[in-house]
Amino acid sequence: MPIVLFVIAGVFFAGVYVVRTELPLVLEYKKEGIGSTDEWTISFGRDVRITRARIVPAVSGSWYAHKGMFGVTALTFKPSSSFMKGEVYTADISIAQGYGEREPNHLSSITFSVAPSSIEPKIVDFSTKKPVLPGDKIRVTFNVPMKRESSTLFFDVPGEGTWVDSLTYEHTVSEVIGGKTYLVKLLQGIRGEEGGVVTVDDVRTIASPGYVVASFSSISHEHGTRTPIEVSFNQPVDKASAEKAFQLSPETSGVFSWEEEKLIFTPKKLEPQKRYVASITPGVQAKFGLPSKEKVSISFVTAPEVYKLDVPYFKQLYSRSCEAASLRMALAYYGISTDDMAIIQKMGYNPRSKDKENNVWDDPHKMFVGDASKDNGEGYGVYGEPVALAATKFGRNAEYVKASAITPKFLAKNIREGYPIVLWGYTSLGAGVTTWKTPEGKEITANFGEHARLVVGVYGSVEFPAGFYLHDPLSGAEYEYWDADKLITHINAIPGVTDQAVVVK
Repeated sequence: MPIVLFVIAGVFFAGVYVVRTELPLVLEYKKEGIGSTDEWTISFGRDVRITRARIVPAVSGSWYAHKGMFGVTALTFKPSSSFMKGEVYTADISIAQGYGEREPNHLSSITFSVAPSSIEPKIVDFSTKKPVLPGDKIRVTFNVPMKRESSTLFFDVPGEGTWVDSLTYEHTVSEVIGGKTYLVKLLQGIRGEEGGVVTVDDVRTIASPGYVVASFSSISHEHGTRTPIEVSFNQPVDKASAEKAFQLSPETSGVFSWEEEKLIFTPKKLEPQKRYVASITPGVQAKFGLPSKEKVSISFVTAPEVYKLDVPYFKQLYSRSCEAASLRMALAYYGISTDDMAIIQKMGYNPRSKDKENNVWDDPHKMFVGDASKDNGEGYGVYGEPVALAATKFGRNAEYVKASAITPKFLAKNIREGYPIVLWGYTSLGAGVTTWKTPEGKEITANFGEHARLVVGVYGSVEFPAGFYLHDPLSGAEYEYWDADKLITHINAIPGVTDQAVVVK
């Protein structure tokens, strides 16, 4: 072993050193397969002094030196953020050997690669309007971060694209040709930020507008006479050509308006209870697509007109005074104020119980039968003739009708002429039909469930009334709606009892 003498300040020192075999300056480092969070170490063949060390592209982290007797023997980079998977990095390191002030030696070609991701990039969401129009955005979302390069996706529809973030790309369409299908491609070989590779082409299709197609909004069974008619188009159209293509039969004036791609025709007024046909004829011009080829139509019947008399409502004051209360409301319509008992007195009133032993009672065709305030067979009511008589005693004209003369047309005609109608019916048929004899020997047909209401309105025309509005003095219902067929069936339930009416004029 050689002996070396050192002289420092006139003093001799004896020292021993080991002769090292000459090794490469860069002894060892891992070149590939680095994990995204792994430390990376480079070892030197001799002790060195580090003058510069950095990772390119930049990754945040810290360098740690492994020191030997005369300098640094190895250098480790510990990332605080992850390496990007699949990326190749360069270690930019400069060193000086020994302790002299020599020029730093820049180490070149020190590169290492990070292991790529095993996750293949895929499109997980592809969204756009259908059909696609100028100004629409085609939005493509990936399952993994992608390199923000324009070549990642191929679009053959004209426009401009931009990355919203590393997962999402948006392409804004600038123009389209009508009736054309366009392609969007994610090609094989494209890599994600973490090194995953697309293995199979992913091709998506989008279509520009084809032919204009019109569709009418549903129209209710009974369309209002001023209710708008709406027709929607599947794409932007030339509004003037669409309005020209609109037809309504029978022809009716009105005004057009628009809500985006919906044409709205508001008629000045349609006739009630009449069938109409609305159509869009071929030739509606598209802004971007192709003109319409087919005629589209819809038919509907307008609603019946509602006509109601302004009749005050009163509840009956006694348990059996429904006829008097109905007439009271009719008289109030003409400005005549009275009450149930005053009306009953005008009808003829001598309250007495039924002679059950002989089955004899009074005649409801001539007077009010029984006690107006009592049920349970002690009070009954009155039929049409005395009601008509009472109306005349209050200064009004009255028309008594019965049986088949009471038709929907008859009721509608009188309401339209402004005349309320006292109409018989029933509350319940449970008691069944009963009879008794008058003192004169006349047989009376009766039902203790009989009930009178006042007809005060009609739904529909005189020729075709759909229903009627009634004031019910017992239930408290004002302008209660009855279907016409239901009402006629109701009043015909007990001939001679429920099929009566008095028109108060």
